[in-house]
Amino acid sequence: MAEQLANHNDPDDREERSDDGWQDLAVANPTFVLERLGAECGDLQFLRELTVNGLDAIAAQHHPASGRVVWDLDWQRFDASGGRVRKLSVTDTGTGMTAEQLRYYINQLAASGREQSHTANFGVGAKVAAGSRNPHGLEYRSWHQGHGALVRFKRHPDGRWGLEPQPWSGGHHDYWRPLDEQDKPWLLRGQDHGTQVVLLGHHERDDTTRAPQIVSDARQHWITRYLNSRFRQFPDGIEVLVREHHGRGKPGQLTRVEGERAHVERRAVCGGIVEISDAITCWWVLDDDHRARRREASAWTSSGHIVTVHGDELYDLVGQTRGGYGRLQDFGVRFGYERVVIHLQPQVQPQRLQTNTARTTLLFDHEPLPWARWGDEFAAAMPEEIRRLQEHAASTDGTPRQDAIRSRVASILPLYRLSRYRPTQPPRPSPATADRDAPPTKTRRAKPTAPTTPPTKDADSIFTGDTASPNPADGAPPADVSDSQGDADPIVDLPDVAWISARDGTRAAGDLEDQAARYHPARHELTVNADFRAINDLTTHWQRRYTGIPGAHAVIEAHVREWCEQVLIEVVLAARSSTWSQDQLDALLSPTAFTAALLPRHLLHAMLQKRLAQKLGAPRTGTSR
Repeated sequence: MAEQLANHNDPDDREERSDDGWQDLAVANPTFVLERLGAECGDLQFLRELTVNGLDAIAAQHHPASGRVVWDLDWQRFDASGGRVRKLSVTDTGTGMTAEQLRYYINQLAASGREQSHTANFGVGAKVAAGSRNPHGLEYRSWHQGHGALVRFKRHPDGRWGLEPQPWSGGHHDYWRPLDEQDKPWLLRGQDHGTQVVLLGHHERDDTTRAPQIVSDARQHWITRYLNSRFRQFPDGIEVLVREHHGRGKPGQLTRVEGERAHVERRAVCGGIVEISDAITCWWVLDDDHRARRREASAWTSSGHIVTVHGDELYDLVGQTRGGYGRLQDFGVRFGYERVVIHLQPQVQPQRLQTNTARTTLLFDHEPLPWARWGDEFAAAMPEEIRRLQEHAASTDGTPRQDAIRSRVASILPLYRLSRYRPTQPPRPSPATADRDAPPTKTRRAKPTAPTTPPTKDADSIFTGDTASPNPADGAPPADVSDSQGDADPIVDLPDVAWISARDGTRAAGDLEDQAARYHPARHELTVNADFRAINDLTTHWQRRYTGIPGAHAVIEAHVREWCEQVLIEVVLAARSSTWSQDQLDALLSPTAFTAALLPRHLLHAMLQKRLAQKLGAPRTGTSR
């Protein structure tokens, strides 16, 4: 440490003191700071930073009536290399910068030509987000009042960051070199102001028009997709254009990026505003043309999501597969969430709402956003349109009951084959306890047991396509279906199920009165009484626990029916695979037997509790009664 301090004692290394003698803070290792901050940025953050720089430069003009920010190829390098060198560039028609301004703003870690504060520009964005991912260089070409200048911010081979010396025609070098009219990109031809930034990547042949590896979806439209998911809208009079499809063929056409709001409003069937304690939520319900919206997914986030809004930018967008739908469910949107979009704009004093340095996260009083509280408040004031959407989605949600039951039954199919019944033999008396007065008995030598022929498969068996015996030998475990059929899925012959109720006129008075179900062997049909007390009691119990949750009524009724139906079907499957007598089967498949099967509560309650929590979340009201 003493040696390090001695190295900084040279007066020539000291920063100049201000007039009052104050020694200003300096950065001893700017390379470490830049790369450390760059590690906090996402791999696409540079798109935001350079776009915002262009928007700010256009807005800084005396008459900023119109302007353009264009993401495109660096056509000069492309043409000069015969199409072999492809570098991404962004050009704006803003005020531009002089050579001295380029030196100061580009080569100072926290310098900005705009207002710099905790709620405005930080002065580190493009240098950190873009520079750290382009060690071969960020090339700035800027024109101000007709004079052009070029600087290249890059990483020296020894690790230092700074401006690379540029050769002049006279043979000397400086941190910049002049540009003329021929050096202008197509967007700036005929104008005396504007800036182009070229991203040079890691080496001279690095193709920076390609999407980074982190981009897994919509790779051909990665810039458009990011900008639409990052910006709600762009200022009036300013166009943001993108040229993509930079494959080995002909580059694509320029397309306009409008921001997410334009796409949402084109696809919305209704929308509105809900005010909560310290935020305003703008909401939309998207149309139900899922196929058409999926085709647009390469351009914008075309399914349900929730984001925060700060200025005209969007923050905290979470992908559907990483919990985005879960956040919507926390806001009470448990069904139909793939069609609901929410933009949440905090309404607090500016100093209470800030972003982190990398501008990837919003902070509320230096803490994470209060998502749980906002979710509870929005759910309590849920718009009627979203409530109706959920009721409709819940009524059609989920796999059909028969398919779900068939899948579960097929996974344990051998368990329904009961072993052959053998009467239990009384124990033989031992010689010590045998009656001594009884006449002796002859001892017979045991004969080898002849192999038995498996019984013929019953035509009404519940198993089809299965060569194993439905009644294995006494004590033998049932054959594994997967062993006899290879990889083929077992086919389960489920009975047809019909639910009847006096409430809709499908059950006549007195039919199955206060009984669960009946079975018709000839038709292989199970008729279930939806009015049976045990079924209704379960439904009522869970509806009370989920009072006020949109769509809960339909979901609870569907799940109660599914699991009661599962129990009754299993009784049929197990009975039909047995060797009981006809009288015994009639008793096992009688309405009384089905009624008894639905009386146990604990297992049904536990399964419903688990499944409903997955669909509806934890109950919000009361405890079980």
